[in-house]
Amino acid sequence: MKNLLAILFVLMAVIPVKAEDGGESDTTALPPAVSLSYIYLDSDSESGSDNSSDGTRVRLFFSDTEGVDYIVLEMLKAGSILPNKALISDMSKGYFDTTIWHNTTFTAVAYNNADEHTRGIPLFVPVKITDENLPPLISLTYTYLDSDGDTDDNTSNNTKIMLSFSDTEGVDRLVLERLREGFRVPSKFEVTDVKKGYYETTIDRNTTFTAVAYNDYGHTRGIPLFVPVKPTADVVEVEELDLEVARMLIYNLDGSIVFDGTPAAFSIDNLSSGLYIKKEILSDGGINTAKIIVR
Repeated sequence: MKNLLAILFVLMAVIPVKAEDGGESDTTALPPAVSLSYIYLDSDSESGSDNSSDGTRVRLFFSDTEGVDYIVLEMLKAGSILPNKALISDMSKGYFDTTIWHNTTFTAVAYNNADEHTRGIPLFVPVKITDENLPPLISLTYTYLDSDGDTDDNTSNNTKIMLSFSDTEGVDRLVLERLREGFRVPSKFEVTDVKKGYYETTIDRNTTFTAVAYNDYGHTRGIPLFVPVKPTADVVEVEELDLEVARMLIYNLDGSIVFDGTPAAFSIDNLSSGLYIKKEILSDGGINTAKIIVR
C-alpha cells in the first residue's frame, strides 16, 4: 500500500494540473509569428522623402499581432554579421518607416508580457536602384609606353600601354574587359587600386578595352576603347581610305544589344530615352565607338 501511494505522489508531481478551461495552468501561450511586407516610399508619401542619395525609404507592414506586447525589429544589412535593432512598442499603426542604404533583411521578433518571444519569417528588402545610386561611367584613354615605363617607344613585339581613367567617385570595384581582335569573348581583370587612376598592361594585337564599374547598387559599362598595336619598324604612311560602316551595333548600359544592322536601317526614334553606346564596324574591320544620348 505504501508503494502505491508513493507512485501516485510521483505522478501528481510530474503531471501538470489542468485549468478549468482545459489548458495547463502553469504555461503561457507564446506570441504569434509576426509577418512582414513592404513598399517603397516616394516623395508623395507621408515620409516626405524620395529615394535618392539619402537612401531608400521603405514602409514595413506587420500583422498577426494579437497577443503581442511589443516587437523588436532586427535589420541585417548585406555584408554585416550582426543586425541593428529597433523597438516597436506602438503597433496600432500597423507599419514602421525606415531608411536603408544597402540590401537589408528584416526579422520581426514578437514578445508577450512574460518576455517570451517568437521569431517571424525574415523579409529581404533590396535597395531601390536609381541613376544616382549607380557608379559613374568610366572613360578610358591610353598612352604607349616603352620597356622602361617611359612613353612613346615600343621596341618589342608586344605593345606596352597605360590605360588611364577618372571619375571614380562612388566606384567600389573596377573590372577591365579586354577583347582581342579575332576573339569573341573578352578576358577580364580587376584593377586593385582604383584611386591610382591608371593601369599598365601589354597587347599583342589590336584590342578593345571596356571599364565596368561596380558598387553596392549595381554596375555600369563605360564606352569601349579601341587600342591598336603600335608598329615597331618599317612604318609606311598610306593614304587614309574613306571607309564605309559595314555594321552598326547599339548597346544599352547593361551591355545588351538593342540594335544590330546597317546604318541605313537604324532610326534613333526606335530608342527609349537614356544613354547608349554605338559601335561601328568598318569595312576594313576597324571599330569606332561613340556615346548616344536620347532625350
